[in-house]
Amino acid sequence: MNLHVFVPFVVASVGLLALPGTAHAVVPECSDMHVDAAASCKLEVAASCDLSCDLDAVLGTCAAELASACSAECTLDADVSCTGDCGSTCEQRCLVGDVDCHLGCVDECSVHCEDECEGAEDGEQCVASCEASCAVDCDSKCGELSVDAQCEEHCNQCCLGSCTAQVNFECQIGCQSTTFSDCQQAAVDNCSAGCGAEGNLFCDGQLVASGSRVQGCVDALGSLGISVDVDVDVDVDAALDTDIDLGAGALGDGGCSCSASGGTSWPGLATACLLGLVVVGRRRSRYRVA
Repeated sequence: MNLHVFVPFVVASVGLLALPGTAHAVVPECSDMHVDAAASCKLEVAASCDLSCDLDAVLGTCAAELASACSAECTLDADVSCTGDCGSTCEQRCLVGDVDCHLGCVDECSVHCEDECEGAEDGEQCVASCEASCAVDCDSKCGELSVDAQCEEHCNQCCLGSCTAQVNFECQIGCQSTTFSDCQQAAVDNCSAGCGAEGNLFCDGQLVASGSRVQGCVDALGSLGISVDVDVDVDVDAALDTDIDLGAGALGDGGCSCSASGGTSWPGLATACLLGLVVVGRRRSRYRVA
């Protein structure tokens, strides 16, 4: 028999301000993935993980990792035909008020990916590679200025990032394609392994962290004001006899401890407890609220 528990896990909330130069797209702790401020993120633990560990789920993960690796090879300078329009465009936008230049950079760059990948043998992979290259270059160029720089400075710098990514599209897509399938298979294997440990974290259907990397990714998303839902699916017949203390305090206050009875430990139990999960065990399991 399976028992399914769905627990909303809201991490520390920090407002995402639409300030020029605010960088909240590429998250290093989450496989260098581009995570949108409005992304729907879910931590899946145990059996539910297996349903999500497929090639489609790791498409963006591999694209993000490979785009970062290929950036050392794809170093063409931005095309002047693209950057020539940055100044007038940014002036108009900044007159309206503060804008999120980083997000604008990614969006404006990514809109060209469908055309770039038209006729590609693997269209989804091509688009993922293209969009990841946008995120990498936008993050790199936008991050060169401090957050207190003027709106037009940020806008122009981010526009340069978009133009740089566009001129490197062909290089990035070609570079990533050489190892993309190997990366996908390795990511699927890691995802499957994570189901028996700390679980796997998905944002908008894409795998962003597995196993021991989950907590760091969750913390990073929390600092950006992005909440994470927790989906726990535990096979009661297979669950270990556990003795679980559920502390009444907040996360990280030391009020939550987990241990398996009989000296046996389940790899994901301690992490699950720290994340605020209620793990369902056999009927003999004992639950105490501190």
